[in-house]
Amino acid sequence: MCGYNGIIEDVCPKCGRTEAEHDMPFERIRRITGYLVGTLDRFNDAKRAEEHDRVKHDVTRIEEVEER
Repeated sequence: MCGYNGIIEDVCPKCGRTEAEHDMPFERIRRITGYLVGTLDRFNDAKRAEEHDRVKHDVTRIEEVEER
């Protein structure tokens, strides 16, 4: 774990680690309704429904933008 803090898809851009390679998932944090969360475990049904109904935006990677 290199301590990289940013957008990680399947491979860490800093050290090259993958989740499958070390059988250890990345810790992903999202901001939902003003809260920074890793999972929805502690959300009630209304908060889970709100997250489910939200529009999901695609993140364009910098490399893809530079290629255009």
